[in-house]
Amino acid sequence: MRPVLVGLLVVSVGANAYLFATRGHAEPTTSAASSASSGASGSGSNAIATPKNRRTAALAGLEREVLERRLAAEEAALDKTRPLDGKFDRGTRTPEVEARVRPALDKVFAPLSKSAQPYDVECRGTVCNVKVLDTSIDPNAWMKPLQRSTAFHAWMFGAGFKVWGEVTDPVADAPYLLRVAITDAIEASPAIAACARQDPKAEVVLTTTLDVSRHLAVASEPDATPLAICARAAALEAVAHVAVSPDVSDLHPVNVHVPTIEDR
Repeated sequence: MRPVLVGLLVVSVGANAYLFATRGHAEPTTSAASSASSGASGSGSNAIATPKNRRTAALAGLEREVLERRLAAEEAALDKTRPLDGKFDRGTRTPEVEARVRPALDKVFAPLSKSAQPYDVECRGTVCNVKVLDTSIDPNAWMKPLQRSTAFHAWMFGAGFKVWGEVTDPVADAPYLLRVAITDAIEASPAIAACARQDPKAEVVLTTTLDVSRHLAVASEPDATPLAICARAAALEAVAHVAVSPDVSDLHPVNVHVPTIEDR
């Protein structure tokens, strides 16, 4: 990512330099032409616009417009590569986003703290800074539930109980939300847990994909062991209740280990 970032910075700086240069020289050129005309004619009248001058001005304006569009596109691409804290620092506060994410944050922190305000949140644009105020809470108790919250799709953890999260876009992040829903459905399935208890030493990986008819299909590796057969059938039942958004056009395979890593 570093070479991409450097390249974008070079283009952005170069474009800004050109715009500054053309802005700085546009007016003096006209003034110089006016002065030359005044000196030649002995009067204070402006230089006469010729077809050549008009063509030159039109081309300069077109070049500037194209360059400004390119600069805006490069800066937008550069913004996507910034870390979350950098995006937060450049953003404008969005109280409506704060109101949207508070229920999800309450769900994580309320069961863990007796404090009336265990956390604070400030959102700028689509990035929120979460500060854990009740530092008596074990970080391990809130980090995983926070990362599993579908209110956010990306996280950055910093020192001093500070966290930055980027809120989920229901359309753009539809594949991510589907992967989370599939994983949660399989891991929470009592039937799959019962399969695992029948053979505690066995393991299987369940892989969920989206088939051509837009139905969720489940395969397993291995595929013929008692645990695989049992867990695969239970997983099919579990994901049958997961809705596939029309905004999902493709889905990377979703792998879930049985038993889960935490249960081993």
